[in-house]
Amino acid sequence: AFFMWGFFSLALKPISYVSSFDILFFRILSSTILIVLFSFIFRRKQLKYDLETYKNLSQSLRLRTISLTVLGGLLLGLNWFLFIYVVNKINVQSASFAYLICPIVTTILAFLILKDKLQPIQWVSIVISLVGCVLYYFTNSSNLIFALIVAVSYSLYLISQKSNIHLDKFNVLLLQMLVISIASLPYYLISGFE
Repeated sequence: AFFMWGFFSLALKPISYVSSFDILFFRILSSTILIVLFSFIFRRKQLKYDLETYKNLSQSLRLRTISLTVLGGLLLGLNWFLFIYVVNKINVQSASFAYLICPIVTTILAFLILKDKLQPIQWVSIVISLVGCVLYYFTNSSNLIFALIVAVSYSLYLISQKSNIHLDKFNVLLLQMLVISIASLPYYLISGFE
């Protein structure tokens, strides 16, 4: 998966003349179709189990699960759009840097939002990474800002999903893909494709 992800930007760059929204829509559509087919062919038992689990949750846990799932879907869609935009309109280096600093950003945000405890060695890693970011900022300030925006959007997605614990992660992703698909439809119904 990491090997394939590393080459993802190579597929985006040659189609940079296509609108980022159009690329995003086709990514959402193809991902949603694949995950729905996979779930209904290979994971029906887990879908049924999660449906029963959801029915047995208290009202407040149901609301929390749905809220985190919808929020996660919107954050994932936003991250995908930002990544595509940065690769096509800014540069591949910024997009790559975003995912390089993403673990550090996620760690800092998890500490601030979820109150995760960090070991001293983790703080050392964060400080070293921050020094690297500052040095990078002085060489190309606009690239770092775009990289941070992409990294923060994905980090917030990861943090929202850490608390979404009642359903199978793959089924949650299935629901999130449906959320992203539904959220993207109005734009395309109104604007169409370029």
